[in-house]
Amino acid sequence: MNPEIFNSIENVENEQRSSFDFTVGVLGDLHLDPRNMTDHEVGRDEIRLILQGCSNPCIVSLGDLGAVKSLTSTDYPLFSGTTACFQLAKEYLDGFGYPYNVIAGNHDLEGLEEFSSDSENLAAFINTLGLSGSNFCRKIADKTLLIGLSTTRFRDSPGSSHEVVLNSSSQTNKLLYTVGTLILMCVGRSYLL
Repeated sequence: MNPEIFNSIENVENEQRSSFDFTVGVLGDLHLDPRNMTDHEVGRDEIRLILQGCSNPCIVSLGDLGAVKSLTSTDYPLFSGTTACFQLAKEYLDGFGYPYNVIAGNHDLEGLEEFSSDSENLAAFINTLGLSGSNFCRKIADKTLLIGLSTTRFRDSPGSSHEVVLNSSSQTNKLLYTVGTLILMCVGRSYLL
């Protein structure tokens, strides 16, 4: 653990908090591998320690939850994008002890051997992780929304498997409208983003 980080946390803890304060732990590309979780567990412990005592703490995972490799001696099936991967990720994220949200990355739709389509794979992602949908909008403090938009297409993508494709659901449209409205409100009041 880096002791300098903890010195700065102590200084923040002494400041007065307001309802506008928030702390978001952002987890990018976890690529969890059930055969070796030690580094992930150490990282989770450090993040929990950092978030302890912070205002309105929450976690956001940016997807790509599982290792992009097979857990057997062969090249396939990949672990990423499988029900087993999503179960491991849920257990890992629950272990933070803070509210969390997750968006799907391209590797989360790689359950090619288990699911026959991206929509079936995405449904398993949502259901296994206990999410309300592929996108989210969470109020994390007064006048502050945390918005996440998942990719919804991998094998059906006409270009690259690394392009992010958002669905055209009313939920996505509502989120995009909300973001646009908030940006306009901020610009109209001369706030800088």
